Amino acid sequence: MLRLRPFTMHKATSAMDACDRLTELGEDATCYAGGTELLIAMKLGMARYAHLVDVKAIGELRDITVEPGSVTIGAAVTHRQLSRFTELPGTLSLLTEVAGRIGNPRVRTAGTLGGSLCFGEPRSDLAILAVALDGQCDLVSAGGTRTLTVEELVANPYAADLRLGELMTRVRLAPFPGGWRFAYRKIQWEERPLMGMAVGLREPQPGVVADSRLSIGGADVPPQRVRPAEELLRGSVAELPERVTAAAAAVNEATEWVDGDGYSALYKAHLAEVLLRRTVTAVAARSGTATSVTGEA
Repeated sequence: MLRLRPFTMHKATSAMDACDRLTELGEDATCYAGGTELLIAMKLGMARYAHLVDVKAIGELRDITVEPGSVTIGAAVTHRQLSRFTELPGTLSLLTEVAGRIGNPRVRTAGTLGGSLCFGEPRSDLAILAVALDGQCDLVSAGGTRTLTVEELVANPYAADLRLGELMTRVRLAPFPGGWRFAYRKIQWEERPLMGMAVGLREPQPGVVADSRLSIGGADVPPQRVRPAEELLRGSVAELPERVTAAAAAVNEATEWVDGDGYSALYKAHLAEVLLRRTVTAVAARSGTATSVTGEA
């Protein structure tokens, strides 16, 4: 039976208190919010910390704020809280939908947005979607503040770009303007996804894709936009089924799948193309475009 090594829990009372504790305790400490990924990693010996700084009770990290043209989601907002928040505007409402499909009820109740991003899990549903939605992360420390895109924060699997004593406080997003539709799909067995993908298409007039977003993340492939594939998705909707094949090739060139997790790189590349076709078809359905590019019966 796997057991956790002994550690000391420190309850922070504010964001700056958490930063001070993290700075004082150094490399032997990390933040604790939901612990759904962290505690498993510690049990498996993949992460070893003598101190955990509990930030989940800090009020300023648990708020969701909607203002004209912007939304802020606190780092300690749980997946369950986000899944039940019905006031996200326009394209951002997909975050609510995706949060409600993460893991299982226990994971959704305990897991947090900040924990999901800062742990660096490359298959994180919310990280992949937030990359496509141009999410920005606000980070604070005793030395000041800085902002990273979600894509920059999670650029390396299981190693988020956090400095010593730094705490992520919130994610900021802006609704995309009219004409944009987004969808998110993933391939998973049981409760753990192998890969996920978000696709957004903008049709300012019926039948023409003028702009697009595509992000993907998977085992050992950090959440990232694939801009060459985005360009290939633009153009006539009638020609979209053919362009998806070229876009899938661009996705697989960018991701450079490797053998692992019980699947070959070749099989993962096949799944990525299947996933792209399903996601593009889902976007088309949201926009009322009668286009299927799945190639499935």
